[in-house]
Amino acid sequence: MAAGISKSERVLNLLAYLLETSRPLSRAELTETIKGYPEPGPSQRRAFERDKELLRSLGVPVRSEPLADGVEFGYRVLPSEYYLSDPGLGPDETAALMVAVGAVALGNAAGTGALLKIGGLAA
Repeated sequence: MAAGISKSERVLNLLAYLLETSRPLSRAELTETIKGYPEPGPSQRRAFERDKELLRSLGVPVRSEPLADGVEFGYRVLPSEYYLSDPGLGPDETAALMVAVGAVALGNAAGTGALLKIGGLAA
């Protein structure tokens, strides 16, 4: 693993690349671009597969699509399948939701992340 790159950072970078691409990217393209993967070989393949499965277990719709060669698969996440649609909350409803999240005090950033995802807070 590259010095200074945690698994969490690597997985988040993988998600960012998969969301931003307009075409499926091969495992090789992703592992060459994203810092933190081992050198090419079995350990790199296993690390990538673990990261991909972690994203899927968290509900990220990672697509596997055949590449032009018909042998290898490429991966991407369509933003339309990942991001939540606008719930259409009014200003009063958004404020009430922010108060409720603050009152629950989850002890982590989950509540704030949820509010960001539905547009309750400015990024």
